[in-house]
Amino acid sequence: TIRYNTTHSNGLVRTHTLPLSLSAFHAMLRTFATTVQRQVLAAPGVHARALSSALQPTLKCFKIDVRDDGVAVVTIDCPGASMNSLTAELQEDFPALLSTIRDDDDIKAVVLRSAKKGCFVAGADINQLTTLTSAEDGERISAEGQRMMTAIEDSPKPIVAAIDGVALGGGAELAMACHYRIASSSPKTMLGFPEVQLGLLPGAGGTQRLPKLVGIQKAMTMATTGQNLKADKAKRAGLVDAVADPSALDK
Repeated sequence: TIRYNTTHSNGLVRTHTLPLSLSAFHAMLRTFATTVQRQVLAAPGVHARALSSALQPTLKCFKIDVRDDGVAVVTIDCPGASMNSLTAELQEDFPALLSTIRDDDDIKAVVLRSAKKGCFVAGADINQLTTLTSAEDGERISAEGQRMMTAIEDSPKPIVAAIDGVALGGGAELAMACHYRIASSSPKTMLGFPEVQLGLLPGAGGTQRLPKLVGIQKAMTMATTGQNLKADKAKRAGLVDAVADPSALDK
């Protein structure tokens, strides 16, 4: 059910209730995401502003720029690294990032992109994984990842992943948690779960989100063999919603 208000010329505010089926809600979400995609790919004249100091959180791995059309461009940039990964610092940034997105009324939708050439997010932080010494440690870090991905998925404002380069392991899980995925046609762009070749399963909810996007059969193949998909094959499989020229994702 959707509730919305209308204000009449005499100042009277009325609340309306509109019954809405799940399929109709999904159709509305797809329509809104398509509108965001068009704005991202075809709005060269739109300007961006940084958040005011009052709203700008202290973030180590993200930069937020809000465009005039209400689209916030969130850029992932792990400091001191050639590739982005799901470091402890990045995960610590997420609550403040999502709170800012939720609380800033100027932000209507979000595009999540990377500052690293050829890399969206490469996966988990290997150095962090080497510190795990027990099953309890593994369960804890998996639960933390699940909470982060669920928070993205539950965002009341649409989040679009603009994927240019590798999105592997935790990077693919991050993309799947977003409401919409646009992949660049760059030959470097690929999505997959290579960690399964080491005996590790996608632990942040990927085993649940993947079959919803690509179907059980394709999900089983990817989750048991570590098969990676280039952008065009990811589009055909349903893992991404659109493929665009790399230059278009920078607009």
